[in-house]
Amino acid sequence: MPEQLYCNGKVIFLYNALSPPAKQVVFCFGHLHFSEHEKLQYPQQDKSHNKTAAEISVAVESLKPYVRASFVVDTLTYLHRGGRCSAIAAMAGGLLKLHPQIIVEHGAMKPTKKYRGKMDSVILSYVKDMEPALKHARPDRVFITHSGCEPTIINAVRSYLEGLGIFREILETRAGGVISSHCGPGTLGVLFIES
Repeated sequence: MPEQLYCNGKVIFLYNALSPPAKQVVFCFGHLHFSEHEKLQYPQQDKSHNKTAAEISVAVESLKPYVRASFVVDTLTYLHRGGRCSAIAAMAGGLLKLHPQIIVEHGAMKPTKKYRGKMDSVILSYVKDMEPALKHARPDRVFITHSGCEPTIINAVRSYLEGLGIFREILETRAGGVISSHCGPGTLGVLFIES
């Protein structure tokens, strides 16, 4: 199993003993948290087919353009504390119950759509809006990644994803330190690899 190392908000993997003799290879990905899990699966599959570390590196690098990582935040407080939005925007967002969708592209977080209302309905709207993209995802697995959401919200997302009948595996994961510290508790994302 690889060790995990964080560097400048990006996940880096150290693979030990990929093939005899023991080697160490570093893989650096531009996508947050998602890389820890999804891309980890593919190198392990490649390892089982006796590929070299260089071949695994090329295979993993080829996945980068197809990774889809996004999430919705519950509160703007943490984005403000991290310098990602102004105090006025955070205050107004709180009063209006705004929940922005953040997309991770090329290793950077950028806001896209804004949802309004209670978090349980916001999250379901977010997942339903993703349905066209989810229909073009690799059917292997999809991730529900969160930084401490209510189990009822997570279960509703899982039920919706199961209802789509696309994915063989739906995994729930906890968000890593970068997402959790920048976005705060209650953040939830659906992450996958596009086919």
